[in-house]
Amino acid sequence: MTARHGGPRRPAGRSVTLNDLTAQALTALQAAGLDFESLALDAGFRRKPGHDHLWYVADTGVGRNGQPWLMVTAGDAKVTGDVSTPLVVYKSWETGRATIDPAEAADIQRQIEAASRRRGEEDKARREAAAQQARALWAGASAQINGHPYLEKKGVKAHGIRRSGDRLLIPVTDAAGTLHGIQAIGPDGAKRFNTGATLGGHFHLIGKPAGRLYLCEGYATGATIHEATDAAVAVAFHAGNLEAVAKVLREAHPGAELVVCADDDRDTKGNPGLTHARAAAAAAGGLVLVPSFRRPGPGDTDFNDLARSEGLAAVRSQLQRPERVERVATGLSVIAADRLPPEPIAWLWDGWLARGKVHLLAGAPGTGKTSVALALAATLTTAGRWPDGSTAAAGSVLIWSGEDDPRDTLVPRLIACGADLSRIHFVGSVTEEDGIRAFDPARDADLLRDQAAAMDPPPALLIVDPIVSAVNGDSHKNAEVRRGLQPLVDLATVVRCVVLGISHFTKGTAGRDPVERVTGSLAFGALARVVLAAAKVSEEDGGGRVLARAKNNLGPDAGGFTYDLEPLELPDHPGVHTTRILWGAPLEGTARELLGKAETVDDPDERSALEDAKAWLRHTLSFGALDGKELKRLARIEGITERTLYRAAGALGVDRRAQGFGKARLWSMCAKTPMSANEKGVAETGRHGEDVSASANGCHTQSLGTHEQSGTHGDGETAATGVAPLRQEGDQEGCQPESLAPFADVGPLRADAEPFLEEF
Repeated sequence: MTARHGGPRRPAGRSVTLNDLTAQALTALQAAGLDFESLALDAGFRRKPGHDHLWYVADTGVGRNGQPWLMVTAGDAKVTGDVSTPLVVYKSWETGRATIDPAEAADIQRQIEAASRRRGEEDKARREAAAQQARALWAGASAQINGHPYLEKKGVKAHGIRRSGDRLLIPVTDAAGTLHGIQAIGPDGAKRFNTGATLGGHFHLIGKPAGRLYLCEGYATGATIHEATDAAVAVAFHAGNLEAVAKVLREAHPGAELVVCADDDRDTKGNPGLTHARAAAAAAGGLVLVPSFRRPGPGDTDFNDLARSEGLAAVRSQLQRPERVERVATGLSVIAADRLPPEPIAWLWDGWLARGKVHLLAGAPGTGKTSVALALAATLTTAGRWPDGSTAAAGSVLIWSGEDDPRDTLVPRLIACGADLSRIHFVGSVTEEDGIRAFDPARDADLLRDQAAAMDPPPALLIVDPIVSAVNGDSHKNAEVRRGLQPLVDLATVVRCVVLGISHFTKGTAGRDPVERVTGSLAFGALARVVLAAAKVSEEDGGGRVLARAKNNLGPDAGGFTYDLEPLELPDHPGVHTTRILWGAPLEGTARELLGKAETVDDPDERSALEDAKAWLRHTLSFGALDGKELKRLARIEGITERTLYRAAGALGVDRRAQGFGKARLWSMCAKTPMSANEKGVAETGRHGEDVSASANGCHTQSLGTHEQSGTHGDGETAATGVAPLRQEGDQEGCQPESLAPFADVGPLRADAEPFLEEF
């Protein structure tokens, strides 16, 4: 970890003073993130006052030519875990001149060795003094610990610790149990070590090692792990000390299964907790275990946080399941391509459902996504016919639903589809030592994998509804989505089944690429090998629904089928009403094309959004034509999607013809289109309630002559740089030219801006 830094070379012909070298060394240390304002030269080991974790040693001497030299070693104990590993080594003789005389180098080396011996003696005395201080503190402390605020806050007990006043004292020992220092924890959780205490390879041990031995950073985490498992736990105090302690523990307990319990510092650059844990496990042949939170809160990083948020049973469940342990790689194999014979995709439904892969089925509410999935499941259980007429191979199905009850919703739909219920299984509850809880895809994917693999026969199809439940964290972050879905990817690979996750479309995204419309991070669509999309067809266009293939990394990525939902009452179950899928004709075209033709504004919210957009557009263009790019920008500010804007423009008959030499598009009203009542209300009051009453009927006919435009529009509308003439009257039949508003940069003008408009 040693980095070499230095200041600028000294100018030729000028003697360098020790002050010059000190200034250069300080610059190097500060550039490396070690915030020292001054250096005490030849003073041995020093710490920064008030920041004991920052340390340095500054040795000086004189070369054979009479020039001074300076060597500084410095580090940060919070990063390295101790004060023995430097982060910066500054050597003035390496930075101050290009070469050095061999005899002078030997002379400097002798001086450094002498300084090191002196410093070693000082360090030994300092460590002994710290140990004596620790023994005195420990002897004067009480073993009676009752109601300490820190322990109560963390929800843990006292294990081999004492109390002095309002401070908890945690012993810092070596493998032999020799006391080297004390960590004091105040009521507010503030932690300090006694002066001179060294951490390198030292720790606090809870319990007696036997079998599995856990290693973690802090006391509260260690106490939680011990209370959950009764196993021995070593507390290293700092992430940077994990590796040194792991090596000591491996030497002291060679037969133990060492598990490093990492702090998941996911919100900290580089995730130091996990990084150091992996390094410790790699150095000692151990394992790494990371806490998995159902819904992590701010600052939730370790197993104590997990216990406080989800209970000690959750900690016990994760700690005692070896399959959750991340094994540290010690090597990498490389396989020649000629040793890997090609294999065909194992299709469950040719071109649509592939074994061993993750799929998505997404759509807007009301499209019958779950019903489609159940219809596919029913076809599989009876070796029936897929929508394209091909015959399915009989297989079993496993279903987890977090939204629908199997008894009153899912089973009736399966019966209506003619499913063989003996081949269908539902994921139930999870049994733990202290009780039963609901299955959680974000926590229990490994359990699901093992159970699915143990079924006879294993399921050919696994339905997860909704798939977002598998993500433990923010479903809009790529890294967390990929981390959450990876267990499902592994499950699909191990069990060789189709994993079909159900998801929703984000509201207001109609018209966009269906894969991009899936709610949450784009990683959902990226990770899935096949994405299916569902949509409703308007009643004006005949009704029904459409299933389209939006993405397929394994085969054709276009085409689809029509389908409908038929309501019915189950003949053998009076009073049980449900629906079933009726497949229709095949469709050609991309998913974007098929969904674009199908989707309408049947949704009341979407219908209202269209009416608002029409009113806003009519009002905005009543002051004159606007550049298309600017109009879209203003619409976004108003919360109007581009698709809704285009729908509104189409409904109003807005002219969007190219103008001028650069083919820039100007949007303008070209007919007197009657307002709806809703439009009138919006036009008169504005989207945010302001009075904007102005005539929106008809078009202005005056021309401003020229208009300066530039830029490229998102829809391919390209504006010319420079001045382009406006179209003249009669350029478009049936549409009079609009005035071009010269104030496009100030947004839509309100009625109260009209005096300014007239004055201009």
